[in-house]
Amino acid sequence: MEKDKVIQNVYKGATMAVDSINSLLDYVDNEEMQNLLLAQQERYYKLKAKSKQELEKMGVTELEELKVARMMARNTMKIRMAFSRTKEKVAKMLYSGAGMGLEELSESENKLKRNGEKVPEIAKEYREMLVGNREELEKYL
Repeated sequence: MEKDKVIQNVYKGATMAVDSINSLLDYVDNEEMQNLLLAQQERYYKLKAKSKQELEKMGVTELEELKVARMMARNTMKIRMAFSRTKEKVAKMLYSGAGMGLEELSESENKLKRNGEKVPEIAKEYREMLVGNREELEKYL
């Protein structure tokens, strides 16, 4: 069933976003931007919990392991931030990450649609969040 894969995609994306923001907050000295990132992180936390709960209701108890992906993402961020520690760089990284999330979500949603299945509401919520987060970050690019 593709529906559980879409919801797992939401779970993975939210998990990666929480980690990314957590790793990048140390590089932000602008209070306004810190508050924005903390607000975005809170929304991702809530969506992560909601997606996990939906998966559990579906009987999906083994969530895809993200340790390697999370570690690679953290290391990539550290390397990129070593050369440039600006709020613009942080915004660009998070903006790009949300773009990757949108791309992966679109692929998952299209598989559902091809199978004649309905896109879950949580996927729509995730899409709106990603688009909104990118819009909020644009002023820092």
